[in-house]
Amino acid sequence: MKIRFDLTDEVTITNSTVKITAWINGVINGQDRPALEEASLEMVKKLFPDAKWAFSNFTFQPDGFTFRVQASTRIDATQNDQLEQKAAKLSEQGKLTLSIYNLDPSIPLFQKREAESNLRVALIEKAKAEAAKLGGRVSNITFTEAVSQQFANNGRAMMASASYSLESVGAPASASLGHSEKIYLSANITVRADDSKDQSEG
Repeated sequence: MKIRFDLTDEVTITNSTVKITAWINGVINGQDRPALEEASLEMVKKLFPDAKWAFSNFTFQPDGFTFRVQASTRIDATQNDQLEQKAAKLSEQGKLTLSIYNLDPSIPLFQKREAESNLRVALIEKAKAEAAKLGGRVSNITFTEAVSQQFANNGRAMMASASYSLESVGAPASASLGHSEKIYLSANITVRADDSKDQSEG
């Protein structure tokens, strides 16, 4: 005999980092690209010495005298203070110009994937426990697409993205959370129950 039912689990993950993207502009002054990138790295290192910076979109400008390169890194959210003023100060002190282009507080993808993986493991264990109560074993588990809800500092929902609504998995309409993201995952469980005992008793 086959028994089918659904299980849902959730986890809240909090982002403690901010991704910074900045543009660096400067005069070529006879230097090649490696030298200019090294000079750019020295500049952003003054902003956050321990951060790991990545460079992209290096461009020699059409005027033939200047260049532009994009730099990005991820820092602790507590360090996100007066960045534009700090960048302006560094620009005044050096030959390069540093401008903060974007601040992204969203949770890194690898952190979300890790949370989803942990939810799958938790649901599998729940399914096994339910199957044991029914005197059977899990024969199939089908996971639905994970759904997430981001919350701003005021506790109000910011965004929902999934192939089905939050209401379908019993998600709350609001919650009192800091900057965090709640992830919901559902699974359809098939249990093959052992009915041989019932047949023997009959």
